[in-house]
Amino acid sequence: MKAVYTARGDGLGTRMLSALYARILAEHLGLPLKVIWAPLGGASIYADYGLMHPDFLLDIFADRTLFRDTNPGLRGVILRSDAIADVRLRSLYHSIYQLAGLSADELLDALGESEDLLYDFPGPLITFMSSDIDLGSALTAAWSKVNWSAAVLEAVGRIGRRIDLPTCTAVHVRRGDILDVVNRADLEHLVNDGMVQVLQRYTPLAGFFRQIDASRQLGDILVCTEDADVVQRFADRYGRARVASSIGLDLTENQRAATDLLLLSKARQIFAPSVSFFSHCAAAVSGARLTNTGWGLAASLDEILALVDRRDATRVRQVSAIAYAAASRLVAAQDPSLASQFRSQALHFDAGLSARVMGEHAPAA
Repeated sequence: MKAVYTARGDGLGTRMLSALYARILAEHLGLPLKVIWAPLGGASIYADYGLMHPDFLLDIFADRTLFRDTNPGLRGVILRSDAIADVRLRSLYHSIYQLAGLSADELLDALGESEDLLYDFPGPLITFMSSDIDLGSALTAAWSKVNWSAAVLEAVGRIGRRIDLPTCTAVHVRRGDILDVVNRADLEHLVNDGMVQVLQRYTPLAGFFRQIDASRQLGDILVCTEDADVVQRFADRYGRARVASSIGLDLTENQRAATDLLLLSKARQIFAPSVSFFSHCAAAVSGARLTNTGWGLAASLDEILALVDRRDATRVRQVSAIAYAAASRLVAAQDPSLASQFRSQALHFDAGLSARVMGEHAPAA
């Protein structure tokens, strides 16, 4: 093994957390770190996305290295996926049962000179990483060396002059990417678990409001989101003077994602969606108290369907059918009564699509 590589094809939090663990492992093994930066994968709508695209790396980082370091091997040179065609990579995540229990020397021997290791998961995958390394300190140290662009650092500084970041409560509200899938993805993607994933990731605003109210936090509130309306809702509820956000700053989509991730990592506590590696990354590198907001499926359906593009009435009905059918699938085992209600609503909008989502035979015409 000549190097440790890291790669993910999803959001910034997952990419960065995987890269941080990869760097920690590379340093422990005395090997260089290399970063493969791929475009977003998944839905066809991402084909023309600038978000996370390697063409726009300099929006996020100061140059084509992930870290600032006196050791050139640990800077994490960023490569496009087409630049490693001749490199043999072994996925650590998919080889977990063969590799996880090995010592450092055994791991080096297992791959030899013919393969390099691909660290492709946002967590510790090798047993000795948890037993031999103080991961909390190592993550914090690696995070302090991330090679952020000047635009990102300037934006964080502006927010830091507005509110007291070390004592604030941060809220991460995912909206833009989720609603893009709802409004732009083809129906096949939504039917084939795309809508299930949307409902699993979406958190209604009422859930965040309950968390903040229950915490009795009276200080500043940082709202990390891509949606200006979300920031306005928080300002209306808690007062403009208490609420800060990167919304309103002149940033590209990539710069905003990086700015928000760095801002989250400076907060005292983070209220996050029920599933969010973006927030998990920020908490892991800083020790912030992370609270994943409870999953509110009925409220999520109401909010999502209210935000569906209304210009095509037929598609509105189709998306509604898929959403209710996906909700029925998600709660079928835990709450059969609620699942039945969602199923009835789905059939009302489009029986054929609903049956496909729920894995049922379509009703006879």
